[in-house]
Amino acid sequence: MKEVEKLLKLGEDVKITKIEEVGGEKIIYVESRKNKVRCPEFNTFTKSIHGHLKPMTIKDLKIEEHHSKLIVTKRRFKCYKCNKIFTEPMNINGKNRNISEKLRIKILQELLDYNLSLKWIGRIIM
Repeated sequence: MKEVEKLLKLGEDVKITKIEEVGGEKIIYVESRKNKVRCPEFNTFTKSIHGHLKPMTIKDLKIEEHHSKLIVTKRRFKCYKCNKIFTEPMNINGKNRNISEKLRIKILQELLDYNLSLKWIGRIIM
């Protein structure tokens, strides 16, 4: 699994729990390794897990000419200083996005380099 994590370049704070191949598509299950997360309001660390969010499906770059999807399970934490519940941040995708940052950058590079339409790039990449 360590080799796959290095190959996908997801970061040190993310671990891969399972990899499946369904219908020619790679499905990679991902979760965070962090034990404590910083509260966005008071900037203090908390370990108190409030719960888990429904797993998110995120499109990623192709792996060996196979489409790939990341199934990300995020946790929700509770800060006892401000009594707020917040979701842990992960650098896989931006807020409210269903594609990975790597895929977004690849699409933008294709747009700039080759001056192709979004429809054409969508056919090639996705």
